[in-house]
Amino acid sequence: MQKEFVNTVNKLIIDQYYENQNEIRDFFDRTTMNEYVALKEISNHCPGDKIYLKDLADAMQISYQKLSEIIAPLSDKGYVTWTHDGHGENGTYLIITQDGLDLLESQEAYLKDFYSRVIQIYGKDKLFQLLSLIKELQDVVKEQTGGKNNGQK
Repeated sequence: MQKEFVNTVNKLIIDQYYENQNEIRDFFDRTTMNEYVALKEISNHCPGDKIYLKDLADAMQISYQKLSEIIAPLSDKGYVTWTHDGHGENGTYLIITQDGLDLLESQEAYLKDFYSRVIQIYGKDKLFQLLSLIKELQDVVKEQTGGKNNGQK
């Protein structure tokens, strides 16, 4: 591989890392990206249905410990109910609350507004083409890494 290509890819990765560190934190107005993803995954179950922490950790491709760090503030703020079956030996699970559903709704409205502005500037067709190419690239990278999540779990 040419050195120039490797340098360009490295710069892109590092720039994206710093961009994410500076921007994603502030991208949502009431939650972090990890909290949003967790709430979204939990909400995929019918209101009132539970999802076990193990299943959520598997879905998010993170460790149980990392998930607990994400869920604790959501529970403290009343966005999820964190409880267990029996005396805990039968599994720990989460249920999204109405406040959690309301938070998701407000964050999704925020995203819709944000991406509406992006589409106006960048163009819908160009954006969908770019997203398709990114997905294609992700699939190739996943194939080349054997589907591993590079140590995140």
